[in-house]
Amino acid sequence: MPPVEAVRRSLARTDVRAALTIASLVLAALIVQGFALYTYAANENLDEADRWMVHALRLVALRADRGDRLETAVSDLAGAWPGRSISVRVRDASGAIVESWGPWPRPDAQVEMGRSSARAAFRGWHVREHLVGNTPLRDGRSLELALPLSHFHAKAAEMAHHVAVTGTLSVLVALLTAWIATLRAFSPLRRATHALRDLDAGELDRRLPTRGTGDPVDQHAETLNRVLARIDAGFARLRDFSSDVSHELRTPLNRIANVADVAIHGDEPREQRIALETIQETTDELARMVQSLLLLAELGDRRAALHGPPLDVDAWIAHTADLYAPSFEEKGVKLAYRSDAGTIEGDRMLLDRILVNLLDNALAQVTPGGCVEIEARRTPQGVTLCVDDSGPGVPVWERERIFERFAHGSTNTRRSGHGLGLAIARAVARLHGGDIAVEASGLGGARFRVELPTRAPASLSAGKPAR
Repeated sequence: MPPVEAVRRSLARTDVRAALTIASLVLAALIVQGFALYTYAANENLDEADRWMVHALRLVALRADRGDRLETAVSDLAGAWPGRSISVRVRDASGAIVESWGPWPRPDAQVEMGRSSARAAFRGWHVREHLVGNTPLRDGRSLELALPLSHFHAKAAEMAHHVAVTGTLSVLVALLTAWIATLRAFSPLRRATHALRDLDAGELDRRLPTRGTGDPVDQHAETLNRVLARIDAGFARLRDFSSDVSHELRTPLNRIANVADVAIHGDEPREQRIALETIQETTDELARMVQSLLLLAELGDRRAALHGPPLDVDAWIAHTADLYAPSFEEKGVKLAYRSDAGTIEGDRMLLDRILVNLLDNALAQVTPGGCVEIEARRTPQGVTLCVDDSGPGVPVWERERIFERFAHGSTNTRRSGHGLGLAIARAVARLHGGDIAVEASGLGGARFRVELPTRAPASLSAGKPAR
C-alpha cells in the first residue's frame, strides 16, 4: 500500500481521529494559557522597567537641580542599572540639547515610558531597544533619559524558552493522554468485536457485557444484544420449523413413493388409475401445505399487504355461514350465527382465512347432533368474533400449543389437515393488530375468540407491504 494511502487510512480511523481531536483541544488550551502567561510576564517586566525609569528620572533630576555635573548624577545610577549603558540629555527651554552623556539610541530602537506594555505583548523586545522618559527641571530645562532593556529582554527570552519547552512537553503529554483515553473509551468496542468475531449459528446465545452506564457504548451493546436475541429466536424458529416440515412432508412423500411403485409394477389399468388419483390427491395436499407455509412466512415476516375497502362484518359472516351450511347439514351439525359488529378495516381475503379455518376446525371436532355458533359483537376497541362448538374442547395446557405450526390437539376426534390452519388464523389476526385465543365454551366444547381492531395498523391500512 502506498505511504500516502496508508496515512490517509490511518487518519480516517475513528480512534485516531478521536485522539487527535482530544490532543488538539488540549494543545489549544495550553497555547492560550502559554500566550496569556507570556503576555502577563512581559507586561510585568515592562511595568518594572517603567518603575525603574521613574526612579532614575527622579534621582538624576534631583542631582541636576542641586548643580551636580551630569556625569556625577548618572554615575550612581549606572552602577545600579542592569546593563549599565545609560544615555542622558538635557534640553533648554527652546528644546536645544545643551548637555548629553552616552550615545542616544536611534528612534526605531526606543520605547516610550508608560506606552510599552501593549508593544511588549505583541511585538516582543529587541536587544537594542531602550526605554525613554523625560521630566522637567527646576530651572526650566528638561531631562531625557534612555535606559537599555537588554536585561529585561534576557528575562523575556528565558521565559519564552521555558514556555516553548513546557509547550513541547505538554504536546507530548496531550498526545499520550488522548491516546490512552481513546484506548480506554474504545476498549468495550474492541471486546465486543472480539466476542462477535467467531460467532456462528451455534453460539447465538452469546451476549455482550454492559456496564449499566447508559452511555453510547452501552447503548450499542444493548442494541447488538437485542439483535442477537432476535437472530437467535429466528434461528430457533427456523430449526423447529425445518424439523416440523421434514416430519410432516415425510408421510405424503412416502405415500407418493409407495403408490408410484404400485403403479409402475401393476398390470391392471384400474389399479394404475387408482394409484395415479392417490398421487394427485397427495400432490394437491402438498401444494396446499406449501402455500400455507408460504403464507405463514409472509405473515410472520409481516410482508403481507392489506387491501380492500372497509369490511361489513355482518354480511361477511352471513355469507361464509351460508357457504358452509351444506357441509354442516351433511354431517348433522347445526350451524347458527348472529352479528351486529358493523364494519372494520382489513383485508377480506386474509380475514377469510380466520373464519374458514375456525369453521373447518369446528366441523372436524363436532360429532353429529352437535352445534356450532358464530357470534360477532362491537366493542370499544373494535370487534370480537367468537366461534363456539359442542366438541371435546381444548385442555388448558394445550390452548397455546394448538396455534403452533403442525400442532394437533390431543382431544381431536380425528386428525385432519396439516396443522397450519390455526397458526395462519392467529398470524392474520396479529397482522391486523388483533389476536386470537381459545377458552371453554358454554356449548361444552371450545370457544375461539378473535379480537380485531376497528382500524388496521397505520402502516398497513393503505395497502402497503407490512414490514
